[in-house]
Amino acid sequence: MAQYCAGDTRAFEQLYAQLGPKLYGFFMRSFNDQAVAQDLLQTTLLKIHRARGDFRPGALVRPWVFTVAARVRLDELRKRRHEIGRAHV
Repeated sequence: MAQYCAGDTRAFEQLYAQLGPKLYGFFMRSFNDQAVAQDLLQTTLLKIHRARGDFRPGALVRPWVFTVAARVRLDELRKRRHEIGRAHV
């Protein structure tokens, strides 16, 4: 992660190769929809990219990444709940 934060694009490719399939699986288990899982994966990767400067050196990467993913998942669940609520009005 330190290399990625320093601007090494290959480090991001390695991060994606290691965690991308796990993140995709996380979203598939939550929504059982490939398109949604892919969109949420992309959203997560974008948020990680934007927040890479907040990553603390020495912190564990996987828990940090999955915290970001869990927040993306929660945002999606809230959005869906809000849309359902509006449909019943």
